[in-house]
Amino acid sequence: MKTISNILVPTDFSKGSEIAYRYANDLALKFGGKVDLLHVIPAFRYLSESIKQLGLPFDMDKQVYPHLQKDAKIKLEQAMAHQFDDAVRGNTFSMIERKVDEAIIEKAKQGAYDLVLIGAQGANENQLVHGTITERVIRFSSVPVLTVPPEIPKHPVRKLLVPTDGSKTSLASLPYAIFMVDSLGGELTLLHVLEMFGTEAENETRDKNKDELTSIRDVILKKTEEYLAKNSKISCKIRRESLELYDTLIVQHGSESKEYKLYTKVVKGVSSHFEIVDYANDHADMIVMTTHGRSGLEHLLLGSTTETVVRHAKRPVLTYKPNF
Repeated sequence: MKTISNILVPTDFSKGSEIAYRYANDLALKFGGKVDLLHVIPAFRYLSESIKQLGLPFDMDKQVYPHLQKDAKIKLEQAMAHQFDDAVRGNTFSMIERKVDEAIIEKAKQGAYDLVLIGAQGANENQLVHGTITERVIRFSSVPVLTVPPEIPKHPVRKLLVPTDGSKTSLASLPYAIFMVDSLGGELTLLHVLEMFGTEAENETRDKNKDELTSIRDVILKKTEEYLAKNSKISCKIRRESLELYDTLIVQHGSESKEYKLYTKVVKGVSSHFEIVDYANDHADMIVMTTHGRSGLEHLLLGSTTETVVRHAKRPVLTYKPNF
């Protein structure tokens, strides 16, 4: 799996964006990458048309937008100079587009970025920016998105959490989590929420000699091992330990290997997203999740555990949309 070489940080110049700057700076330093800043100015097409019809003495396209773009460019350059180390400073981009979320997604794709990093709190500090723009970026971006909370953690990111129901979709984010654990030198937890209405893993044949939580834990581990065995992006395996406290994740690097603790937790709850948030806030430094990228009725019926977790978590959330 490739490293994080290019990071795109969309910004509205708020305090939330400043938090994102610090995360991006630290990640870029860690992986030897670069950070680019992007500010998208929303184009109000109907306002421009109304001004023209009213015959007002100014033109949005020729007078207003160029001024806003010039001002944004100055702010971007200042942020780059004051918030980032010399080694990670990249480019700054100021764009005028009708849909901000689509502009971010397209820029990330066309620029071949490895990560989009967004602050959790926007210009309105009383309202999370996890509204239409951020949720659409999370849902539709083909580039992984890291959403960071309003507070910088007091300790390094070491404990990563992957919520999973045992399905191929939920495990699709696992390679990214293993990559982060391997790079940061941490530990990994697989979390399964035993919901009232059941999940895919709970339909599997279980050991009748074990209690419910233990047998489902074994199912999650088995499905994880099967997924890793079929995945060509990473070379790793799980070594089952005699104690049920944790197992060992072994990551191969050619002839050498590294070992990390792997916890598999099964908890009961009415709603998976609230259980994930509560567990992460108490036991994790970062959440790594898959987002299905669906919309419309299908999105409504399936719900969006990932987006709800992003909205409420006090930890950074790395989201990934698989290409299947």
